[in-house]
Amino acid sequence: MALGEQDAALADLGRVIELDPGYLDAYINRAGLWAMAGRPAEARADVTAGFAIDPRNAHLWSVLGQVETAEGNHEEAERAFGEALRADPGLGTAWANRGILRFEAGDAAGAVADLSRAIELADAEERAGLLFNRATALRALGREQEAAADLRLAFDLDPEDPDIREALGR
Repeated sequence: MALGEQDAALADLGRVIELDPGYLDAYINRAGLWAMAGRPAEARADVTAGFAIDPRNAHLWSVLGQVETAEGNHEEAERAFGEALRADPGLGTAWANRGILRFEAGDAAGAVADLSRAIELADAEERAGLLFNRATALRALGREQEAAADLRLAFDLDPEDPDIREALGR
C-alpha cells in the first residue's frame, strides 16, 4: 500500500484474510482500498465482515461513512462518521471526511468545525489539504481573511499543490 501498488495490496490482503479470517486489520485496510478505488460494494462487504469481529471499530465506521458518502447517502454517512468519532474521538480521517460531507450538504460552519479538529490531529503531510478544504468552507461563510490565512499556511506546507496555487492566484 505504501508503494502505491493497490492491486498488489488488494491481492495480499485477500490472501491474509484467506489465511486468517479473523484478522481485523486486513478487512479495515482492504475496505479502505476498495473505497478509494471507487468499489463501494466490495468496501461495504469488508466493513460488514469486519463488524462481525469488532462492531465498534472506529476505522470500519469511518470507511462505511466514505462508502455512504460516495453513494450519496448523506444521513447514513453522517451517522457512520458519528459512530467512528464516538469510538475514537482522535480519528482525524473521520473528522476530515465528516467535514467534507457537511460542506457538501451545505453546512459550511459544521465543516469548519470538523476540519479544524482534523487539522489539530493531522501530521504535516495531511495538513495542507485540510487547510485548503477549511479555506473553502471559510470562504463560503464570507470569512475571507481567515480563508486567506489558511491558504497561505497550506502554501507554506505544499507550495507545489496546483489547487492551493490557483486559490492564491499564483
